[in-house]
Amino acid sequence: MSSPLESGPEPFPRQPDPEPFPFPADLEPCQQVRREVDIDAAPEQVWDALATEEGREAWLEPDPERELEVEHAEPPERLVWWWWRGDEQPRKVELQVVAVPWGSRVIVTESEPQFPLPQLCASFARSLVLA
Repeated sequence: MSSPLESGPEPFPRQPDPEPFPFPADLEPCQQVRREVDIDAAPEQVWDALATEEGREAWLEPDPERELEVEHAEPPERLVWWWWRGDEQPRKVELQVVAVPWGSRVIVTESEPQFPLPQLCASFARSLVLA
């Protein structure tokens, strides 16, 4: 006697995998880097070092060309900022602070969006001028 799994048609036949999205040659998917570090300090102390200008001055190299704009903050657990220098593509940084028995774990995810926003804006500017 055969088992029900060995006989009969599959209840849900496997579908072929979809074709990958065809990115244009000059448009790459978002590059993302994720890192973790454990710190021997309470989450509130780590939060202050990340979320305040005074705290960042203690560990982040001074750079007069660097711009930093906070997008979202959920003290003391999650902080999202964008940073860039001059004409560089802005990078999104998400910082998560997680309490662990020995202190805090900081999870950093940095993304460099590759969508050509300046070209999109410029195309509308041209169409407004031409219209």
